[in-house]
Amino acid sequence: VIAKDHPIPCHVMALEQGIEVSLAENVQRMAMDAMDEVDAYAALVAEGATAEDVAHRFGVTRRHVDQRLALAGLSPKIKAAWKRGDVSLEAARAFCLVENHSQQEAVFRSLSKPVSHAGSVRARLMEGRMRASDRLATFVGLEAYELAGGGVVRDLFDAEAVYVEDPALMTQLAEKKLEGERDSWLAQGWGWVDYSLGQGRADGGYAATRLQPEWREFTDGDEVELARLRGELEALDAALDDDSVEDDPRWETRDTLAGAIESLRQSARVWDKEIIAHAGVMLSISHDGEVHAALGVVRQADEKTVKAIRKRLATDHA
Repeated sequence: VIAKDHPIPCHVMALEQGIEVSLAENVQRMAMDAMDEVDAYAALVAEGATAEDVAHRFGVTRRHVDQRLALAGLSPKIKAAWKRGDVSLEAARAFCLVENHSQQEAVFRSLSKPVSHAGSVRARLMEGRMRASDRLATFVGLEAYELAGGGVVRDLFDAEAVYVEDPALMTQLAEKKLEGERDSWLAQGWGWVDYSLGQGRADGGYAATRLQPEWREFTDGDEVELARLRGELEALDAALDDDSVEDDPRWETRDTLAGAIESLRQSARVWDKEIIAHAGVMLSISHDGEVHAALGVVRQADEKTVKAIRKRLATDHA
């Protein structure tokens, strides 16, 4: 409460300065409506200020300014719906994934009102695109995809929402990368190497028969190394049970130890060279973007040959 005759300083200034002062007053002293802040930032940029200038003047990050300017670029119909409550702020942010107003409006019309779920907006806008978290994208890597000329859509408001614009190119790159895995398997004596980018299932032409390896005895050196690795793993598990947290770096050490144990165990597999020359390896991509190799797959055309060899080998060993 102040007296009626309390002196109030008044400053006359140019219009462009007034916009900035008004924005500073609202941003720094009183919470400003998001749309008002959007319009104010857009007005400053329209007058010649850069996004970097605006960020510096008002003590906010460049990303914050970019986000507000993205909202300023929304279709007028989306902004009007936002002001009247038919679109939530989170949903409005999702519409910024694309700049095309017609596309924004088409998605807006297709959704029930009020539009409040950002995920639904993104899903409609990004139909036909692949998420960067897809197993093929994880396998190939965004960097390799972009170097090959592929486009990426990144959500300014959600760092996890990244989309691949050309899924066909990503699939081609995945196939090419899997092709590079062939030679190492063929060098081990396998008759062929195929790959599947579906869910690891063969498309047909493969027999129900699946070869299994023999297992040799571990050498003395293997036994010593296994004992050492298992001892370290047990000690680490005990320590993690006592005081671990979710992001404890020792979990990575544990994964490395477990992987070393499994690699040593798998080294004891023995495949008969004669029989695997008539069988093959099916490569696929797991859900976490790693190569999975299914060994000992037999084609229907080779099934009789494989059975004859197995029968002869069984007779020879009898």
